Amino acid sequence: MVNILIVDKDINYAIRLMNWLNKLDSNLKVVYIAQSEDETLNVINNNDIDIDIVFFFLKINFENEINFYRRIINKEKYKHSFVILSDSNIIDKNILLYTDTNLKNNIFKNITKINCMLEEKEKNKNRMKIEKELSYLEYDFSLKGTQYLVKAIEYIVNEKLKNNYILEKDIYPKLTDFYHNSIHNIKCNINRANDSMYARCKMEKIRDYFKFNVDEKPKTKLIINTVIDKL
Repeated sequence: MVNILIVDKDINYAIRLMNWLNKLDSNLKVVYIAQSEDETLNVINNNDIDIDIVFFFLKINFENEINFYRRIINKEKYKHSFVILSDSNIIDKNILLYTDTNLKNNIFKNITKINCMLEEKEKNKNRMKIEKELSYLEYDFSLKGTQYLVKAIEYIVNEKLKNNYILEKDIYPKLTDFYHNSIHNIKCNINRANDSMYARCKMEKIRDYFKFNVDEKPKTKLIINTVIDKL
């Protein structure tokens, strides 16, 4: 039996991952869900519980990370079977090693599926951040153009395109595939959403957000790039 600890503040996601792992293989068992560093350490340092894998999704800074690993009392117990998947920078490289072949086969033969779930979570986080920025600018989310704009920004972020893209060539065609609409309609709807934002949002907020010295309406690519910079 492979015992798994999931560490995530998002309890709903943790439960989804637990259910999926339990169905994935009868040898997998999620024995605990923790929602903080302290709770995680309490489980790891409990001699009555054996943990083989930790899915660790808390973002912690470097100083806290050092302190976290120092507070693992029984490091030797986990040195060769304790695997952490984390958004943070793992400083104790030994803790990533595993020598149990059965453990490796049971989990990492399905690592692609697990990675897909992690990528899905990260994409959802990006979408929420994008929507928060557009909400700040008082975009009307009942407009199709606002939804198109969210999707465009989400695609650029996920594909890591930075500024190396042309809307008409690289982005709008992707939106047409997704929404089954013409490039012309996609563009017109986004422009309409931008016009609505410009009419609703206070000018001082627009100037501050886009670092304008004069009153002007931001163009779509500037809006996209500025939102991405603030994520």
